[in-house]
Amino acid sequence: MDIGISKEIYNFSYEEKKSLAVKIEKLTKKEDFVNLFKIINREISNNFTVNKNGLFLDINSLSNDTLMKINKYLIDKVSDAPTIQYTFSSYLNDEFHDINSLGGPKLSNKEKSIIKRLRISENDESTY
Repeated sequence: MDIGISKEIYNFSYEEKKSLAVKIEKLTKKEDFVNLFKIINREISNNFTVNKNGLFLDINSLSNDTLMKINKYLIDKVSDAPTIQYTFSSYLNDEFHDINSLGGPKLSNKEKSIIKRLRISENDESTY
């Protein structure tokens, strides 16, 4: 959301305001919330609601100047945050690939545990 025109002329659209709200929800540090509140509180003073679940305010009541300041703060904070990507790696390979490759019905967990016990007992008998 790079805005290349002056802040007096630019009006934030509904989607941009919603995007700002989503970015704010992704913040985790209390310090970031305090800094955002300082930016917002300059304009709204006491036009917000506080209860045990937190602080609530109407983002539509904020001026474009305040929204620009929030956007700038979020760009600085969000771009610095490292992104974490998770990759799935199975602990076990498919132990039943020989049975599943036959094209039969999918085995239940109970059937898999029976086959596992049989294979373990066969391996134990062959080692003696």
